[in-house]
Amino acid sequence: MSDGLPPDFKSALVIVAHPDDAEFNCGGTVALWTGRGVAVSYVICTDGVRGVMAMLPRVMAPEELRLTRWLEQDAAAPVLGVVRVAFLEYPDGELVADVAL
Repeated sequence: MSDGLPPDFKSALVIVAHPDDAEFNCGGTVALWTGRGVAVSYVICTDGVRGVMAMLPRVMAPEELRLTRWLEQDAAAPVLGVVRVAFLEYPDGELVADVAL
């Protein structure tokens, strides 16, 4: 039975805007891939602070929230077998899909 992956599929890069977006949007796929030996890395484009602050009462300073979300992301990724997480640190809400990104 084929798993649908090409035989030379050895690595993948998941690029998302915010911490936890990868787990919410494609966590099952990432777990499937890593379970089959694919080396998966994440690129998190923003600091992820603005969206959470809009949804929750202000319970912590933005810098503390940023650090908390990054630590949570760093802890969650290995659970799915992700080998590397890189944070680009763009301000949340200001990301532009352009050549600079």
